Amino acid sequence: MKEKIENKELIKKILTCLNKSDSDDFSEEDLASIENISLSPKLANGRETGLTVRDIFFFSNLKSLTLRDFELSMDDIQLIANRKEIENLSFISCGFDDIDFDKITNLPESLKFISCESLPRKFPRVKKVDIDLSSVDFDSISLESTLELIIRNSKVKNVHDIERYENIIAVNLDGSKLIGENGQEIQDIKVSKNTLYSHEEEKRYETAKSTYQNEEDLER
Repeated sequence: MKEKIENKELIKKILTCLNKSDSDDFSEEDLASIENISLSPKLANGRETGLTVRDIFFFSNLKSLTLRDFELSMDDIQLIANRKEIENLSFISCGFDDIDFDKITNLPESLKFISCESLPRKFPRVKKVDIDLSSVDFDSISLESTLELIIRNSKVKNVHDIERYENIIAVNLDGSKLIGENGQEIQDIKVSKNTLYSHEEEKRYETAKSTYQNEEDLER
């Protein structure tokens, strides 16, 4: 199967996922066993890998996909959305080329945005939104269909009470600075009586974020 894949970096990543050595081959069944993959168009040293979003077609049973350092288009996102077996999708340091998520159908139910500088104008309507960004506009998040909202270590602008959204079962704002619609910093927001709410101090989450960064470096 190795000879059918031209990209050497993708071959290395596949062998790593399968715990195989560089001299080992792999089969289509091996590829089908991979449920979690992380793709990036460049390595930590800046060297290009040649990997693209279309490389997900090699993996027929993906459950979790992480994209890092990509400039993404509507076509890229729809291509991923068409893979209905993907349940969790993470964007790390990605840019979004004027993407309107409301026009994308069949998105995974869980989306994570980490350290993305170029953000979508409107976050998609999904059940779980997990955001870890330098700045977030609260009004850009669709709350009508969200079950779990996580915004950690971020400056959140235009924050307001969301107690009327009884569909939201959990809100986690740990480590985030909340700025109200009048530009003033606020301590907390009101949520529905059935919603689990957390807004802890930032210090408790610095270590967790650092650990995630170390894991990210290892994946590269």
